Amino acid sequence: MKKLFTLAAATAISMGVTAQTFTNYTTSEGLVNNAVNCIDVASGDVMWFGTNGGVSKFDGTNWTNHSTATDSGFVDDVVNSIDVMTNGDVWIGSEFGAALFDGASWITYTTADGLGNDRVKVIHEDVNGTVWFGTSNGLSSFDGTTWTSWGTAE
Repeated sequence: MKKLFTLAAATAISMGVTAQTFTNYTTSEGLVNNAVNCIDVASGDVMWFGTNGGVSKFDGTNWTNHSTATDSGFVDDVVNSIDVMTNGDVWIGSEFGAALFDGASWITYTTADGLGNDRVKVIHEDVNGTVWFGTSNGLSSFDGTTWTSWGTAE
């Protein structure tokens, strides 16, 4: 085992591999909640964290937090999924629907608006700008105007 470790270390050094630095962020640094469920990175390396207490945005210097206590239209504090769109908008998913942040305000979408199921597990934007939502009961898409949903029966 010692020979294997020595060989691996020598190979890494000869290939110029350097150590990685990890930075831990907690509520002490400005994160809204320490239980992080999802992360996405926007242009300019701006990080968005979905937590059990809302959403935190970190631009490398400043923290901005969003939650039901501070933002009208914020769907739920337990955020399961987060996706930053190519235009900079941010979608989040929770057990109670999805919400869109346009940089100024949050708009909540639920089954009443056309989302197939309120339990949103994953969000992804495709190359055409359509936003896809994986839910507990199927798949939904939103093109900015129209919702289309497919349940587990389909």
